[in-house]
Amino acid sequence: MSEIKIDSSADTVENEKTKKQKEALQKAKEAKEAAAKEAEKERIKNALKQEIKEQASEKESDKKDSSASAMAEGGASLVGALASVAADGIKSSAKTKGKGKFWLGIIIGLIVGALAVFLIGKFSNGMLFGTNHTTQATADGVLESGVFSYTAVDFQDAILGEASQHQELIVMEQPIEIATTITKAGLGNMQIFSKMKTITYYGTGVYTVNMAGIDADHIKVDLENKQVSLIIPHSCLQYINPDLDKTEFEDTEKGLLAFGDIKLKTEDQNRLLQSVYKSMEDKLKEEELFRTADEYASMSTWQMFQPFVTAVSPEFTLEIVFDETTSNQVTAAQE
Repeated sequence: MSEIKIDSSADTVENEKTKKQKEALQKAKEAKEAAAKEAEKERIKNALKQEIKEQASEKESDKKDSSASAMAEGGASLVGALASVAADGIKSSAKTKGKGKFWLGIIIGLIVGALAVFLIGKFSNGMLFGTNHTTQATADGVLESGVFSYTAVDFQDAILGEASQHQELIVMEQPIEIATTITKAGLGNMQIFSKMKTITYYGTGVYTVNMAGIDADHIKVDLENKQVSLIIPHSCLQYINPDLDKTEFEDTEKGLLAFGDIKLKTEDQNRLLQSVYKSMEDKLKEEELFRTADEYASMSTWQMFQPFVTAVSPEFTLEIVFDETTSNQVTAAQE
């Protein structure tokens, strides 16, 4: 058993990188709130336009229906008068013994009858086809409101096209420092013969979201509430990168009767690196850091895909939803 004892303890570091990440997160939250307000304004504006169009369409339809009714009544009166004239002509022809006058009356009756049918059809046309006009106007209004100007597929295609460009999306980088103490016990484990050295290592944990598995099933579109939901997996700890160039060595602390520095065998050096790496991993996979990474993941993906949703329809907003069949994972390999 080695007489060298190694203890490592990692902690997060606040530096310029983390400061910029937090600032970007806050700006993203503000942008999301602004986008929601703009979408709401767009919905109200389109709803008002639709209402105005429908009211105008109803007034136009009522006006044409009234005009058609009046024309139909007038036409009916005219037809009645013509029919009466035709009847009188036929009766007069029938009383006359001359065949020429009889057939003249018949011809007049046929002409008047055909004219009556034509006029009834003509005057009734507005009434018969007024319903079709109203239906078309309503359909045009619906199209203008945007209900049929896009489909769920439009949003899916827009999002998937961008997602294909980002198979592994980096959402957060967390710097950490690892304080490590190396202790070599002296004769009889007495303090005066012992030596201790403190080494501070630095590294970074990189959290990502795997976008490779995103497909149409991960994109839900609520046309009624004007919302697109993108389902993404929880963030994972993808990389752990020790930065050995920044390693800081402190002077060796020695007991009164301890001399020389601490010398590590190959076995001890391997144990040292394993201790440093394990300490980094244990810190970086803490639940609090995963929650923070998920928050960054949510806002990063929102920033990426919201413009594509808006391009399809400015009335829609994007919400990021985590796939609860997934969980925060540690897939990290030492770089």
